[in-house]
Amino acid sequence: MSEIKNVGTKRSRAIFVISTAIILTLGISSLMLYMRTDSLQIEVSDLQKNNESFQTLNLNLETKVSNLTDEKDSLHKMIDDLEVDKTNLQSQINSLTEENDNLYSEVDSLKEKKTELQNQVDALTQNVTELQSQVDTLTQNNTELQGQIDGLMEEIDDLEWEIWDLEWQIYLLEEPQLHKVDTSWYWFTSTNEVWYSGSIFNSGTYSAFNVVITVRMYDSQDTLLKSEEINLGTIFGKDYQTFDVDIYVYTKPDYITATLDWD
Repeated sequence: MSEIKNVGTKRSRAIFVISTAIILTLGISSLMLYMRTDSLQIEVSDLQKNNESFQTLNLNLETKVSNLTDEKDSLHKMIDDLEVDKTNLQSQINSLTEENDNLYSEVDSLKEKKTELQNQVDALTQNVTELQSQVDTLTQNNTELQGQIDGLMEEIDDLEWEIWDLEWQIYLLEEPQLHKVDTSWYWFTSTNEVWYSGSIFNSGTYSAFNVVITVRMYDSQDTLLKSEEINLGTIFGKDYQTFDVDIYVYTKPDYITATLDWD
């Protein structure tokens, strides 16, 4: 744009210089007319020639001025177009600047959200760490409690076994249990009989049915001399049943055994 203005200025100056030169030439010619009366015709002729040259030069100058004016108008049109383009570009720049500002605003907002989310993540991480510590503590406590539970379960098993054993003993105690009490025997030589007497005690809770005492008599050589069964019937729980029998045997026994059986 500045180059175009410089070209116009130079052309205007050239026209001005040329015009000034022509005017000076005319002035000098006019002065010479007065001073040189003798050569007036020659000078007039020269002036006419100069005038023709001037007219020709003036015509050329007018043509150049017209051309320059056209160029100036063209340049002005270009300038106007450039101004329009400048305005459009400025509008685009303003729009892009606004979009850029909006993007910066969104970026700042996203950064704030990122910071908030990072803070939340840090807080959650801290919570997870604390919860993991609690889980580890609870796991350790659970392990210890499991050890205690295992120990208690072993104790429970032992107690259950003891309970079962006690219940079994109670069951055995409740079952009929017969015991010989104050049993004795005596040999009668006159009748070859053994007098055998005593009591049977049922220490159990339940009754013993069909109680039988099997009496066996032996000599000194452990030879069985006689075997005799004594039927006592039913002996109730926690009760006694006495017996007193005479058993025939052909010779005196050295010792006697008695066994008990019942239902």
